[in-house]
Amino acid sequence: MEIQLILFSAFIAISVAIKTEADYFYNVNRPLIIASRGASGLLPENTLPALKLAVTMKADFISTQVVMTKDEKFIIHHDPGLDRVTDCDTVFPNRKTSQTVVEIGEKIYDDFVKEFTFEEIQKLRVHTDPLEVYNTRVYDGKFGVPVLTDLIETIIAMNKERRKLNPESTVTGIMIDAKYPNFFGAM
Repeated sequence: MEIQLILFSAFIAISVAIKTEADYFYNVNRPLIIASRGASGLLPENTLPALKLAVTMKADFISTQVVMTKDEKFIIHHDPGLDRVTDCDTVFPNRKTSQTVVEIGEKIYDDFVKEFTFEEIQKLRVHTDPLEVYNTRVYDGKFGVPVLTDLIETIIAMNKERRKLNPESTVTGIMIDAKYPNFFGAM
């Protein structure tokens, strides 16, 4: 419940800060463009550059996910574990554990986000999901795992800049999904 209130407050703050016209999203005569995990077909998913590129490409919304670290910091990351898209195995070898993820309904062997502090997470580099065959590997390892506040501040600043250049310009909203709230507990 606490995370929902925080995220709702963030949504309101973004909407007020940039004076988003809600009617635009309801009355637009085209499909809305929702960039899932940012421009994840071009850059590693849920990295700040991928999220910023989606804004630059004028997505209507960025859809992203948050999970919580051991010291209760919200980071932008899709999975309960870190192995699929980070170099956690290399940076922190022998930290894997087996845990049951309630929302998935099965036991998983991984380096779980909730077992790492924010400071530790900041040492990791993100790479493209190995199962994604369409994405380039050029940017693997170049970006870190972003924190939620950085994303919100960045999107607000980019939207303000876009409006300064063109007051009639549309803005990009953020859709935030609190992933695995039962697994992370304190969310």
